Amino acid sequence: MCYDVETQLRRQLKKAVEVGAPSEEIDFLEHKIKQFVSDFGEDELSKNEHHWTMGFQHQKIPVITDEDPDNLQFFHWGLIPFWVKDKVTARKIANNCLNARSETMFDKPSFRAAAKERRCVIPLSGYYEHHWVDSKGKNKVPYFIKHKNGSPLFMAGLWETWLNKEKGEEVQTCTIATTKANNSLSRVHNRKLGDPRMLVILPFENVSDWLSPIEGNADIELLEALCIPYPDELLELYPVAQLRGKLGVGDMAQASEPFDYGLIGLP
Repeated sequence: MCYDVETQLRRQLKKAVEVGAPSEEIDFLEHKIKQFVSDFGEDELSKNEHHWTMGFQHQKIPVITDEDPDNLQFFHWGLIPFWVKDKVTARKIANNCLNARSETMFDKPSFRAAAKERRCVIPLSGYYEHHWVDSKGKNKVPYFIKHKNGSPLFMAGLWETWLNKEKGEEVQTCTIATTKANNSLSRVHNRKLGDPRMLVILPFENVSDWLSPIEGNADIELLEALCIPYPDELLELYPVAQLRGKLGVGDMAQASEPFDYGLIGLP
């Protein structure tokens, strides 16, 4: 499962322009970013831009919701269903709902309401997966995954609004859908043998489909059909330095830069 992402959208868009990524994808996000800055200010955007953030920190990540598809928003990563009653339960569920298996999201209690009524697209500049060098995961090598043509990655997501009754405030949260891994990610994501996963990356032309309302079973079938492995040839992935712990680079630019471990047999 994915617990680490990069949300440097402006930096990614600059790179996308330099390498000639599709203009419609660049324009789609640039307009929303400019509108966000106009509405909330430069500082508000900057504090939500991360070279690396881990899901268990529950920081805000960018979302484009079905309810407000024209604007960029930032929701806490780790979905909290609307029916959760207390803060302790909310924290526990958020930790377990960083990702949603696309195969069961319409059935599981934590996700089914959001899957039917509250879907979002989560644009990322890239994300990280950890490769287990040994069978127990004592030695892990993080990999960075990004689009080969420089475009941001448009992830399929779900969102919820949870009422924190103790504070009397609403909290917007989200989760990222997962699917079976493609060949490249299967070699990297080896935590569970026989069940390698990757995030659901939507082709840009299907972003509006993911955000469209469900009117019948045919619409659900379409959404399920979108949750497939993203083609290997469209992604670039490589090892990066340790991200977490005392020796981790943390939320720094070098988090997504290639790193040579000198280990034979890495994917």
